[in-house]
Amino acid sequence: MIGRLRQLGAGLLDLVIPPRCAGCGERDTWLCADCRAGLHRLPADRCRRCAQPGVPTRVCGNCYASPPPFVAVDAPFIHEGLARQLVLDLKYHGHRHLAGPLAELAATAAPRDVEAVVPVPLHARRRAERGFNQSELLAAGVARAVGVPVLPDALRRTRETRPQAGLSEAERIANVRGAFVPTAKLSRHRVLLVDDVCTTGATLAACARALHRAGVREVVALTVTRAANLQ
Repeated sequence: MIGRLRQLGAGLLDLVIPPRCAGCGERDTWLCADCRAGLHRLPADRCRRCAQPGVPTRVCGNCYASPPPFVAVDAPFIHEGLARQLVLDLKYHGHRHLAGPLAELAATAAPRDVEAVVPVPLHARRRAERGFNQSELLAAGVARAVGVPVLPDALRRTRETRPQAGLSEAERIANVRGAFVPTAKLSRHRVLLVDDVCTTGATLAACARALHRAGVREVVALTVTRAANLQ
C-alpha cells in the first residue's frame, strides 16, 4: 500500500511540476541537450566482455580467466558526475521522470540484434517499498527504442539480497548467487538484459545464468552507467 501511494504521489508530481533539467535547471526538459552532451562517455579502452574501463587489451584478466555468462556489457556512460547522480535520483529518490531520458540515452548503446528485453528484477518487498523497479522502467524504454518486446516477469528474485554498494567483488558475487530464477521457459535466441548500473557485473552474471536455464542461448547486457571502481 505504501509503495502504491508513493507511486501515485510521484505520478501526480510529474503532472503538476513543470519539467526542469536535472543538471542545470533549464525549463521544459528533464535533461537538456547541453547536460546530455556533458555526460562522461565510457572510453573505448574497455574490456569487451564486462566493459571495465581502462583495459588496453580486448579482454580483462578476470573475463579471460573466468568468462562471464553474458556475451558483453554495454553502457554509454561512466558512473560519475551527473550520470551517476541521475541514476541515484531515479533509483533512490523516486525521480521516475528520469527513466525516459535515461532509457533513451542507454538505447544509443543497445544492440539491435536482440529478440526481447529483460529487466533485472527487484525483490517483491523492496519493490513494494520503492513503488517501482527502476530497471523495469529503463527496460521498457529501451525495448521501445529497439523495437522488441519487454519481458518484465521473465526473472524473479527469490530472496532479498543486501545492497551491493559497499561490498567487495567476492561479497557481491556471493550476495546474488542463486538469487534469480526464471519464471518460464524462453525460446529466445538472444536477449538484452537491462539494469541501471554495472559495477563488477555480479548481478548481471547471476541473471544471465538464470536466463540460460530458461532456454536463452545468448545474453547481452545494457546499463546506463558502468562504474570504474567499486561503489
